[in-house]
Amino acid sequence: MKRVLLAFTLLFISLCSLSAQKIVRFEDELSGLYGYKQQGMVIIEPQFIDAAKEFSEGLAAVKIGKTDIYNPDSFYNWGYIDIKGNIVIKPQFYEAHDFSDGVASVNTKEEGWGFINHNGEFIKLDKSVTYLGIVREGLAPFRCEVNTVLTRGARWGAMNKEGHTVIAPIYLNMPYFESGFALVEIDNHIADYVYINLHGEEISKYASDLSEAKRLLKFYKKTEKGKAYMLWYNETYGK
Repeated sequence: MKRVLLAFTLLFISLCSLSAQKIVRFEDELSGLYGYKQQGMVIIEPQFIDAAKEFSEGLAAVKIGKTDIYNPDSFYNWGYIDIKGNIVIKPQFYEAHDFSDGVASVNTKEEGWGFINHNGEFIKLDKSVTYLGIVREGLAPFRCEVNTVLTRGARWGAMNKEGHTVIAPIYLNMPYFESGFALVEIDNHIADYVYINLHGEEISKYASDLSEAKRLLKFYKKTEKGKAYMLWYNETYGK
């Protein structure tokens, strides 16, 4: 009886391990089309054009159908498939990013950039943007045109997955957050960079180059405020 239970346990572990193996994208050398493999075995035949994307949260963004320069609608041909190759969100996007934190940023014909959930339901942003990145650590960087007395041109900020602006578009560049911090490029004649946290608070002095900026962040983490922030971050995000 123990041997039978052990055999079933090993079989269960083996099946779980197999299902957990990463699905990877590959390009067929003859056709130039993209398909997907798992453990070296083809699970979705090559059929997608123009660099189909990797799976994230069980879905992958792929281009379905060819584009025709004489038909503008044909450029809105990004959709999403599941791990069986079934189309679960129909092709309708000009651009489509990976899913993260339950949403994916997409560029639509009618609404422009926004988020969709796993059901393909569109989440409208609170402002019009010219680019929207992937949600990481709760925020997605975005770019928009700013036209004020003090500022003109493209600026970067960050939104949450509900489409609400958390960090105003005032920066020249907005990378993804890592461990609660982002090194942003500022529009300042004296310096070029400053670190901000997930609330958009500037937590370092201005730095004129990257090495100085990294040194300032290292120093900040050693301060009482920095330690408190990292404790909050670890408790909130479980890292």
